Amino acid sequence: MDIKDNNTEVDKSKEDVKLNNEKKTGHKFQKGNKFGKGRPKGTYSFIPMLKRKLKEIDGMTDKTKGEMIIEALINKAIADKDIQAMKEMFNRIDGMPTQKIGGDRDNPIEFKLNGEERETINRFINTYLKNPKGQEE
Repeated sequence: MDIKDNNTEVDKSKEDVKLNNEKKTGHKFQKGNKFGKGRPKGTYSFIPMLKRKLKEIDGMTDKTKGEMIIEALINKAIADKDIQAMKEMFNRIDGMPTQKIGGDRDNPIEFKLNGEERETINRFINTYLKNPKGQEE
């Protein structure tokens, strides 16, 4: 995958990164760090690139690209009476409305668990919910 970011060309696949980490340490992850040491330097990161692009100024309008997108969304909601565009704006301002995902007293949600699944859930409840420090009883 070739990606240009600040005139830096990055050409690494996930497999290349994985092999590179194993060569350095002899293991996929550092000892004692169950999540590894994070993303290797020089790899692609979408969010920072997107934020930089949204802050860029358009030469013709002297507005940021982010401002232009917001204006386009508002104009679409008004001009086209676009309900989806309106929902998007309100969800960004006030957050998504909470949605009920469970049943009620008369119609509860039922889960069918096998013995192993039930034991795993009970172990989790006993370890983390009844004993917040995470020490098994």
